[in-house]
Amino acid sequence: MLADEHPLQGDRLDLLEAYGILDTEPEEEFDSITRIAAAVCKVPTALISFVSHDRQWFKSRLGCALEETGLESSICSHAILGTELFEVQDTQADARTVDNPLCQGEDAFRFYAGVPIVDPGTGLPLGSVCVLDTRPRELTEMQKQVLGDLALQAMRLITLRNSVQQQEMAARETDHRIKNSLQSVASHIRLQVRMLPKENVVAREALQATEQRLKAIATLHEALCYSGTGEEVDLPVYLGRILRLSLSEAPMNIRHKADLAACKVDPRTAAALGTLVNEMAVNAVRHAFPGGQEGTICLTGHYLPDGHYELTCSDDGIGLPETPEPVGANGRPRGLGHAIIESMLQQLGAPHAAPGTAPGGGTSLSVPFRPTGPRQPGRTAGEAVKAGAAAALASLGAAAGAPLGGELGAGTSLPIGDGRADSAA
Repeated sequence: MLADEHPLQGDRLDLLEAYGILDTEPEEEFDSITRIAAAVCKVPTALISFVSHDRQWFKSRLGCALEETGLESSICSHAILGTELFEVQDTQADARTVDNPLCQGEDAFRFYAGVPIVDPGTGLPLGSVCVLDTRPRELTEMQKQVLGDLALQAMRLITLRNSVQQQEMAARETDHRIKNSLQSVASHIRLQVRMLPKENVVAREALQATEQRLKAIATLHEALCYSGTGEEVDLPVYLGRILRLSLSEAPMNIRHKADLAACKVDPRTAAALGTLVNEMAVNAVRHAFPGGQEGTICLTGHYLPDGHYELTCSDDGIGLPETPEPVGANGRPRGLGHAIIESMLQQLGAPHAAPGTAPGGGTSLSVPFRPTGPRQPGRTAGEAVKAGAAAALASLGAAAGAPLGGELGAGTSLPIGDGRADSAA
């Protein structure tokens, strides 16, 4: 017997479509429910069924080769007319199932019990968790209770699945907005540079340096988006991009090399390290190789015996100036680049580290830090993306003395670059 339509069939079907569960791939979490149901109820067949307007489709099936059936073969369409356990102890003795194609012939189903999967917000049924047998029988009270609990668990899985999908959509939207925001600011800076008088060299260099830092933040954002979790950054890949970006407009006389042991870090650490590498590389390009002197900027990273990771950025240029950079009223160097380096070192827990003379000449900065800090439970990919970008902006702002922005609406050696700077964009 074909079941009657649910009294709120239109609303029910709209809700089922909104959850987007129909015709999805098998998932182990749902399959575990049918395994438990079959084991507890001691039956050969268990299903998680969703009833659409013209068919019932099985999200999970145990002991059944069919992926779906028409409604004329659906016992679950009877089950969803109520909210409690629906049990047919003998399908051949019940008018609702006696003519059901699945209940006729050899090895036909003679027993059915199902509990509706009910949306808690609307009270509307989506389908059922059901068990079937080829002989008449009756469930015990304990089996009935477990079947009801499994239906609740199925609904929780559906809700969780939908929530994850919504979070992924929000993360993609956040990704899009952050990219647009960074591109907009960078475009505005480039416009300001073009409008400056040529003789205003200081302002021009300051704006160009700011644009370079924005590019570093954009690289961090991209690394987070492609990390999978949104909470860890592959340090060699990320810093390789930062180094190539920092040297994209360097003259042909400057080469770069990088050799970093595999390491993953949290977004905040990545932001600080990326900013340090960018500042050191840009400063080296500007000051370390005067008069077309050839030289190399190197980036290396390895693990220390105590478990820390040490990152070193160095060059073989002329080294630090003999005359220290003048300091401002706050006792810090007046140069924004120097102030940013100091701020990043504080953030990394290495306040005593500072650029110094490299072995054999040139400038070098080594920073030890703990790889992969503790994760924040429950943080979504979108929140991690925003946190990483906002942390980078806030750090730059703190170094400059003014906010730049807030929320935006095992040790295998891995070489990541060795070449002329201008060809490594």
